[in-house]
Amino acid sequence: MAETIPNKPLNGTELQQIIQADIARMLSMDGMLKEYMSYGRVSTVITVKLLLDNPAYPEHVINIRPQPTKAHPQIVTAPVKNVTEEAVKLGRQRTRKIDNPNLERLKHKLPINKIAIDPSDGKQKTQELNYTAESAGLTEADVNPDNGTVDKELTAMEVDL
Repeated sequence: MAETIPNKPLNGTELQQIIQADIARMLSMDGMLKEYMSYGRVSTVITVKLLLDNPAYPEHVINIRPQPTKAHPQIVTAPVKNVTEEAVKLGRQRTRKIDNPNLERLKHKLPINKIAIDPSDGKQKTQELNYTAESAGLTEADVNPDNGTVDKELTAMEVDL
């Protein structure tokens, strides 16, 4: 039986899982988000920008601006109004370039489809496989989820609220 492992594009759900992992990693690395920090008033803006390899639709931007709630009245709509002189704008940016969808699937422990064609009837059968770095001929360092990312702390001038 002939088998093929196509390097098909990531679907939206797979990309969402990769982005969520990047956001979780960014938040865990930021000292301003540790338990010992506290905020009387704070405003956040989360922006996800997809730079697409599509001339008709080269960019997609998602902006999330949390709103105050009864449970969290200290969250105010961006930008914070009547800020004190001590107010600080902070930002963090993580950039990821994806050239090899299957490598990203390995990095994030997502299944990869194997397609087998039965020579007796020519029917195609698809099977989801969960590869390890070793079974794919790679090292653990090769499939580190942080490979291919660039992290940057943004200055107050670079933060767009």
